[in-house]
Amino acid sequence: EASSLSTSLKTSDSLIIRNEEMISNDPFGLGDSILTYLSYNKDIDTLEVFENPVEDHEGDTTQVPLAGIYYKINCNGNTFSVYKRSDGAELFDFADVINTDFRLLNEFYIGMSKSEFLGKLNMKTVTSIPGHLLITDEDNNDRLHFQFKEDRLIKISYDGYLD
Repeated sequence: EASSLSTSLKTSDSLIIRNEEMISNDPFGLGDSILTYLSYNKDIDTLEVFENPVEDHEGDTTQVPLAGIYYKINCNGNTFSVYKRSDGAELFDFADVINTDFRLLNEFYIGMSKSEFLGKLNMKTVTSIPGHLLITDEDNNDRLHFQFKEDRLIKISYDGYLD
């Protein structure tokens, strides 16, 4: 059960859960070739490409800047930012999902009710969900943000860490 490795903090309209097991660097299960999956399986509305976009690691001048290409892709209102390193590895940097075109690996999806979400969350310590739920790893590097309106999930955001 996930709750044995979790901590949580609730504020008025937000709940923050720290749980390593619920965070993945491929939260939508698109595989090692994210760009290929999106281009072959989804209609791409817009594609922006930026070369060598990462200047430094939050001001740490001892680290070498990342070399690669950054892609910002819009598919039917959903936005994905993917970083392709010079070694060919593709990493999610950011995603905003607002419709049912994509599901998370753990089967969270847009439109699901809070009660269904709680059932899939499988944490006995969490009995209700406010308007916003943030799931993060212990270092707060990778984050999943779930936004609810009334009883329904309306937006899933992923904010990853590039290294």
